[in-house]
Amino acid sequence: TLSPRLRQSSQDLANQLSCRRHYVRLEPENGMVFDPRYLSFEFVWNILLRAKQVNIVNNFRAAVSSGRSMVKQMIMGAGKTTVVAPLLALILADGDSLVLSVVPKALVEMSRKLMRETFSTIMVKRIYTLKFDRATQIKPQMCRSLENAAQNRGIVVATPTTVKSVMLGYIETLMRLREAGELGIRSRVKKHSQEAQELGKILQIFRRQEGILGHCDS
Repeated sequence: TLSPRLRQSSQDLANQLSCRRHYVRLEPENGMVFDPRYLSFEFVWNILLRAKQVNIVNNFRAAVSSGRSMVKQMIMGAGKTTVVAPLLALILADGDSLVLSVVPKALVEMSRKLMRETFSTIMVKRIYTLKFDRATQIKPQMCRSLENAAQNRGIVVATPTTVKSVMLGYIETLMRLREAGELGIRSRVKKHSQEAQELGKILQIFRRQEGILGHCDS
């Protein structure tokens, strides 16, 4: 009874020792080269990154570096939420870029939980949640929170509805500002002008190259 178990355990060990790390490349001058963040991610989750997952992450990194947008489709269970999204967040949240992970409302809690588990030890990052709707009171600290998230290499989780609400709120505020100006109500002009500036700053963060937005759908 013990012999089959030993053979199976030794075979599993041999497979693990001989398995290929797809993020390692051979350079003539430097020898074996790899990004240690891939290895750290494998260690945290006790997994082996697949070749397709590494290729997708590398493609996104190249697209971000060149200022291009990119869309990738993956089948269910291929690691969109559990591997690709957290690994991209680890690499792209560098202190200059705001990483905004946009997920469906049904996946917000799971995505936030996975992000917090990934970045709670060894690779420590703070996870923020962006909440905004048409009834949200616009305050100056909204933009500062996003700027702090970028500077502290944090990750912001939001829903598509939240991002759309920021855009619609900006348009609606501009309309209210124009109406207040036509009516000559100074107090409302000042109020809506400050709100429009705050929302405009947030949209600028989203649109600038420093803002990296990823949409993960299932």
